[in-house]
Amino acid sequence: MIEFRESKEVKIPPEVLKAKSFLIKELSAFINREKLQNVPIKELFEDYKNLINSEASLENFQKLKEKYNDTETNQENFNNQYREYLLKKLPKELRERHIKSNTSIKDLEKVHYFRKKNNCQMILGFHVSNVDIPEGETIWKSYSESQIGDIVLPAGQYVQYSTNPQYLWSCPGSSRYLYLVEGSTANKIIDKQGWRASAVYDKKGLEILAKIELTHELEKALGLQFRET
Repeated sequence: MIEFRESKEVKIPPEVLKAKSFLIKELSAFINREKLQNVPIKELFEDYKNLINSEASLENFQKLKEKYNDTETNQENFNNQYREYLLKKLPKELRERHIKSNTSIKDLEKVHYFRKKNNCQMILGFHVSNVDIPEGETIWKSYSESQIGDIVLPAGQYVQYSTNPQYLWSCPGSSRYLYLVEGSTANKIIDKQGWRASAVYDKKGLEILAKIELTHELEKALGLQFRET
């Protein structure tokens, strides 16, 4: 006699789904969305981090597409995707300027070359806070001296963030939001205790790429780790 058992679907917490939706949206600008749907969120998170932090080059773009076996035979589509990749790796203000002016691929490559030469490449930063910053605001303008986050006030009014999601500057359970922010290789590196060397300060307001509401399930899914206090 065959026994039929009712299958139980694993429910994914809404915060995890929301974060995964953001990562798929960002990567699907040049990777087929269907190839991203079943990829674990931690792997998508790592690929997004590498996308922002790696050197802007045709070789790195091709490696990303090859990883997902995403072959584009139409040259025009390929060029459009590569251009989107180059734009994605620029800060918001600069990106919007080049979108508006319809800057060519050749000229975008020059922009990245000179930004690397002048040590002002965009990097992905991680800023943890219990403050719900409104959409469109930058980190720093949204803070007051009494609010808690990865920030140093009033001395210099510097915003502090980590470049490593496994060394976040907060305590588990005490912070509600993880902000993905536009960091820069030009920011000063602070190395007080060795393992905190990935943290840097930015005197300007940090542009927010994404706001992720933290839960225990999401912290585990993304492999986040916090410093001990």
